[in-house]
Amino acid sequence: MNLKILAAASAAALFVAPAAMAQDAAEAAPAAAEAPAAFTDAELVAFATVIGELRQIAGDSGQAPTAEQQAEMAAAIQNAGLEIQRFNEISVAVSADTALQARIGELMEAQASTGATAASGE
Repeated sequence: MNLKILAAASAAALFVAPAAMAQDAAEAAPAAAEAPAAFTDAELVAFATVIGELRQIAGDSGQAPTAEQQAEMAAAIQNAGLEIQRFNEISVAVSADTALQARIGELMEAQASTGATAASGE
């Protein structure tokens, strides 16, 4: 499971670093092509939401996550409603698919505007 969490942390860094994502997308494309999968909007929102939490857990040390950090990451992913394997599948797909990246952006914008409307009482 440690390698899976390490992959999740790497995917989190890719997700928030578009320049790195473009380079890695070409490398990840064969893996994504081998296992095409449809992701629900709920899975994509959960994925995007947990990315920030994973970055906080991993910190800015540049070091590989410790066993404790990996356990925290696994818990965060599962608390977001995703299995580790599914999170990793989404990570690979997102790194290789600009349309999927755009879809996640749209979902997050819609969620943010819905949240802002609810908060203002409209």
